[in-house]
Amino acid sequence: MIKTVKTFERDNHILVVDTTSGERVVTHVPKGPGLARRMANYTKAKASHVVRGSPKASLEAIKKRFAICQRCPSGNFLPVEPKKRPASLIDLEIVGTCNDMQCGCFLHPTEIEPAKLAWADQECPEKHWGKAVSVSKN
Repeated sequence: MIKTVKTFERDNHILVVDTTSGERVVTHVPKGPGLARRMANYTKAKASHVVRGSPKASLEAIKKRFAICQRCPSGNFLPVEPKKRPASLIDLEIVGTCNDMQCGCFLHPTEIEPAKLAWADQECPEKHWGKAVSVSKN
């Protein structure tokens, strides 16, 4: 599994390079939503999450969701190199982003914000994983 990445766009393909091993993977990951659309998608999800009482998923559920995202059947997972991540996610081993037009979220197996995978009331826009059992509320 690729962990330390650098990404390049060429000819409508995304080249993912593992900077530790030098492994190169050419993917057909869609470009995904732009920044404005990502922010709108996140704001809508966050608002509905807050209205529902901010239920949290268990760490086990978060890790299961992340594993599904990493092997996304729709091909929407793209690893994100540290310099392109929010400051709160720089030190994590692997972070990705969902390139589905209805999402665009940062994906990682923790509760660190932004952490849509950690919100029990959320589900994948492609229905690859559903709502989780709530373990606590903020």
